[in-house]
Amino acid sequence: MAFPMQVQTRFRKRVPCQLTASGQSYAGIVINVSRGGLFVQTTAGARPGQRVRVALSVGPGPTPIVLGARVIWKRVVAPHLRAVSQPGVGLQIHTAPDAYYDFVAGSPGIRTGGAAPTAGDGERAAGSARGAPNGSARFRVRVKQAGGTRTRALTLFAATPSEARRHALAQVGEGWDVLEVEAL
Repeated sequence: MAFPMQVQTRFRKRVPCQLTASGQSYAGIVINVSRGGLFVQTTAGARPGQRVRVALSVGPGPTPIVLGARVIWKRVVAPHLRAVSQPGVGLQIHTAPDAYYDFVAGSPGIRTGGAAPTAGDGERAAGSARGAPNGSARFRVRVKQAGGTRTRALTLFAATPSEARRHALAQVGEGWDVLEVEAL
C-alpha cells in the first residue's frame, strides 16, 4: 500500500524511542528525521499502513515527544544478518507537537518554512496527503538496490518525471537505481 508523500530531506539523528503498535510497546532507535517522517530501527511487528505512536526521548527532561504516524515501509532483516543490518520501519508523521519541529529544526541545513496545518491540542498535521502542491503531479517511482535484490516503490509529488526520479533517489540514499517512474 503506497501513501502520497512529498520528498523531504532527512537528517541523521540517533535518538532512543518507544514505538507502540497494536497495543504493544517496542524499544527503538530513531536513525533519521524530516518534518514529515522518520526511520526507526526496531523489531516491532508493525505493517505498512498501520498507525503507530512514537515517543522520542530527546533532551534532558523526562517528558518524551509523542508522535502519531503511519508505517509507510518496513525493512525486514533475517536473524542471521542482524549483526550487519537492523530491521525497522519508515514512518510518515500525522501529528506532532511543536517540540518535534523544534528538534528537527536543530538539524544542520534544514529549512523550517512556515507552520504546518493545525491538528489541534498544540500539534501540527504533518501530511502531504491532502493533495498535490501547485504545479505538481503524483508519481510512483520503483527503485532497486544496486547489486542487490531489494526493491521499493515510493509515491510522491513532483513537477516532472525526472524531478520525481531525483526526489526518489534523494529519499532512499546511495546504492539504489530507478527501475520505473509512473504518473498516477
